[in-house]
Amino acid sequence: MCLNASQCTAKVPNSECTDSGDNAGLMRCRCLSDFYAYNTKNSGKKEDSKCGKIVTTVVKPQCSECENNEGTCVLQDDGQTVFCQCLVSRSGTNCEIIHVNVSCSMQAMHVCYSPHPQVNFTSGWKMFASGYVRTPQCVGSEVTQPGQACAVNNEQLLLSLNSTDMDTCGTTVIDNSHNKRYMNSLEVQQFDTSGRSINAVTPIVFNVYCSFSAFQDQTFPGIGVGRVNGNDRGSQVNPNITIQVTDQFDRRIAQGVTLIVGDPVKFVINMNMDVNYAGLQVMRCTASTSPVIPDSTAETRALTNNGCPVPGEATGPSWYWTSEVNNNQLTVRSGSVPIFKLSSSSEVYFHCALKLCLIKDTSCVNYDKAYCDARQRRRRRKRDEGSAAVEEERPLILSRRKRATSSVEVQTSLRVEDPNAQSVNAGRSSAGWGPEFVALLVFLAVVAFVLVVVTVVAVARAKRRRNASYYDESRPQVFALPRIRRTHERF
Repeated sequence: MCLNASQCTAKVPNSECTDSGDNAGLMRCRCLSDFYAYNTKNSGKKEDSKCGKIVTTVVKPQCSECENNEGTCVLQDDGQTVFCQCLVSRSGTNCEIIHVNVSCSMQAMHVCYSPHPQVNFTSGWKMFASGYVRTPQCVGSEVTQPGQACAVNNEQLLLSLNSTDMDTCGTTVIDNSHNKRYMNSLEVQQFDTSGRSINAVTPIVFNVYCSFSAFQDQTFPGIGVGRVNGNDRGSQVNPNITIQVTDQFDRRIAQGVTLIVGDPVKFVINMNMDVNYAGLQVMRCTASTSPVIPDSTAETRALTNNGCPVPGEATGPSWYWTSEVNNNQLTVRSGSVPIFKLSSSSEVYFHCALKLCLIKDTSCVNYDKAYCDARQRRRRRKRDEGSAAVEEERPLILSRRKRATSSVEVQTSLRVEDPNAQSVNAGRSSAGWGPEFVALLVFLAVVAFVLVVVTVVAVARAKRRRNASYYDESRPQVFALPRIRRTHERF
């Protein structure tokens, strides 16, 4: 604690006395703006800390490796020598050594912390969930035997991700439309033999995360995506998905092959079901002339929405998806889609949004034709009757395993040619005029004829009235003369 700036600068130059920021009304010494606290001894003791001016690679090129490893480069007391201050989870001259490794599954978050000169777990150091040092399952243990998830002499901590156990150690979850993210705050602190923390040593505090993808961007034909990165920040878990286009006999169509309008194709999505993911649901699909969505310049056509074909879509019956499970691999197929060509391009891109199913969740369902038809009838009945009835969902189970939630974007492109050189939009033929169009033309012709007749009659009447009322005073008035019978006889 401090009372004024002079107390701070007397201990550590380039510091100031300011509010502690913990809502306790206390004042503490902190480095000035543009200065950063560093400790060249790596002792963890507050009295060994100093405040150095922050520099970057632009000023000191030797700071490049430090910044690449998420360190902060500062100038030491001489104003020339630079020092790389690492995050609490790293050490080394340029923070190249990682002390924390996090691995994830839907069941648990596994944290390993390796010892270093500042931390030695044989001398009273412990790793625990912040605020839960007195809860045994929230305190790490030292690894003494090989063959475990963490190396020998590491401290390991297993945090359950089961919804009924997360509160035990303060694990939280953020579930949004793009990620399901689990987080916990951990501390590494030194304790004396009586179990009390040693206040002279600054505790190491850091956050650990496990994130599971809810959306992905992929392009047909697809390449499997799946990686788990163990590091000091946690890991991002993605499902292994492959996507392809086949003909009606389920033979894969190679990339670059040109199709003819009307050729039947199927869209196939494969996903390996593991301990995290159990299935998927096709939510919506869109045909577009652009490889990216959204694109304001592209011609687009909605094919499915909320798992069901868009009403009025010519290829709608082909967009009901079926699924099967074989050797822990889920295969989802569309019906046989007669390929079509959009009017402004010979290439058509199919974009589909998938909802991924995590093992622990139960809200991921698929909708079959019977469900979509029933939903459409209910909506029509509600519209006709003005009813506010709540729609009833009947899920189609994708496999025998417990269902769950998450999501993905997939896309494929096809080149289509029309042998008749006519533009076909979404499977609708433009080869001739239907009876509705002919009737419209006849009606327009009759209306035009009536308008012409009415106009001619109106003009004639107006001209007659104008001639009847016309009188010119400058001309003499001519009266009718009596008729005289003329003859050629002479008297």
